[in-house]
Amino acid sequence: MRYMPQALVRQSVSMDFTVLLSRQYQSDLARTLPGEVSVVDADLPTSLSRRWWYLRTVLPRLSRQGGFDVLFAVAESSYPRLPCPLVILARNPSIYAGLSSFGSQRWQLLLHRMVRQPLVMPSLWRAKCIVCVSDAFREEICRKTKIPTSRTRVVYHGVSPLFRVAVASENKHTAKAMLGLEYPFIFSVSTINPHKNYETLIRAFSRVIEAPELSTYHLLVAGGTGLSSTYAMLWELVDRLRLRDRVHFLGEVGHEELVSYYQSADVFVFPSRLETFGHPLVEAMASGTPVLSSDLAVCREICQDAALYFEPQNDDRLASHIQNVLRNPDLRQELARRGLERSRIFSWDAAAQQMIEIFRQVAGK
Repeated sequence: MRYMPQALVRQSVSMDFTVLLSRQYQSDLARTLPGEVSVVDADLPTSLSRRWWYLRTVLPRLSRQGGFDVLFAVAESSYPRLPCPLVILARNPSIYAGLSSFGSQRWQLLLHRMVRQPLVMPSLWRAKCIVCVSDAFREEICRKTKIPTSRTRVVYHGVSPLFRVAVASENKHTAKAMLGLEYPFIFSVSTINPHKNYETLIRAFSRVIEAPELSTYHLLVAGGTGLSSTYAMLWELVDRLRLRDRVHFLGEVGHEELVSYYQSADVFVFPSRLETFGHPLVEAMASGTPVLSSDLAVCREICQDAALYFEPQNDDRLASHIQNVLRNPDLRQELARRGLERSRIFSWDAAAQQMIEIFRQVAGK
């Protein structure tokens, strides 16, 4: 969402925008905000009890002082006593998902839900409009909360212009040289959490490199550590399969460097068991990287025919797909072409236009 404020300013000359943020925890976002956006320091406490009190007392006061016509917030907390209409962005799947999506660590999902749901559900019912990032996620929310579809809107995320580059073979060689990599690799991007399902990808990768002609491939995963126990479990699996020198967890990677990884990869794999949108799918498609994705309704909605799909738990099927793509240059080229074409519908300017329309309707202006 870091590109949304700039897009909102570009798309509207008649609206004023104010962002409430904590400079202590959101300094990166603060630096990217355009000058036309006002910033109000909102040092949101980290503890749930103090945060609840802050949202109940300080946030309404800041809203009154700012004279806000609409408050736009994420569906992570409760927003009572607001003096203006509320528009909610629903994007966290763990509030609504089935417990099986977290596999053996489903108890952590249950604990998270027990803490968050009592805060989130009243906000969803209080909101004038609930913005969802995909049709599949909207259907799930409406089914589980009984909220009418008429109170929801779907607004796709956009993709950074950094990923929209001319795709040519020389770009691939240049990108790989910039990274200092001498081996071919399979790429994946996501914060490491239980529902991201990296264990299936690692098991599939171990089968892929059994083929002599694919034995030089490595697996690179970019993304921070969301849950340390999941990260430790993945390393145990890597060691058990004797892949320590072939699997690389890169940690957080900056956008500029991330572009080079996408461009250099021979295939991008998205093995998640649970998603609301799947931003890396769009980044990979916009980068001209062939995409393999878990067969979730939301992933099919985002990629359509620009990806090959596999059941999230089926590492044999995934290994077969990877081998097929790596062995078939024509298939790689066709998937890349379809991905580039599909990625064009994901625009922050288009998303901003839709959000401005929602804000005007809710505010009655």
